[in-house]
Amino acid sequence: MTNETAKTPKTKPPLPEGTGEGRVVGENTVVTLNFIVRDEEQDVLDDMYAKTPFKFVFGEGDLPPGLEEGIAGLEAAQSKTIVVPADRGYGERNKDLVIRIPLSQLPSEDCVVGTRYRRLNADGESELFTIMGYLGDWVYLDRNHPWAGKQLEYEVHIVEVQTLFTPAIAEQDDRDG
Repeated sequence: MTNETAKTPKTKPPLPEGTGEGRVVGENTVVTLNFIVRDEEQDVLDDMYAKTPFKFVFGEGDLPPGLEEGIAGLEAAQSKTIVVPADRGYGERNKDLVIRIPLSQLPSEDCVVGTRYRRLNADGESELFTIMGYLGDWVYLDRNHPWAGKQLEYEVHIVEVQTLFTPAIAEQDDRDG
């Protein structure tokens, strides 16, 4: 998903038509969908998947919990608008995830507010931050997801729902067949 807020017209681009096998979204399914994400003001935050399908295994945590809950039970070719509160989306903003570092630690002084910046923590793990602002020789970095604390509206269109092939399902099919 894109990480920057795009100010675009509030008209809704059409989502592609759906095809599928007549299954419903739920446990042991692979779902292909298109979606657009908007904030409470109806500004488009992400429309990357409006025309390019997003495919995922339901229940694996690839989508915010509130969105997965909202699409459960839908079939291919169905569309739905799902409102996801912050606590079921990207969580509430956590002020402890905002840090202050010396400006000299940035890779370039040309970094502007809103830029996403990756740095290593004390354990050598990579962390993604957003540059929030500058004060003298200090820069403030925010590790919260850019959509944390926001109620999000997803316009979703289910393109396809397939059965997830697993050894257990194959074994069940062999017994049934």
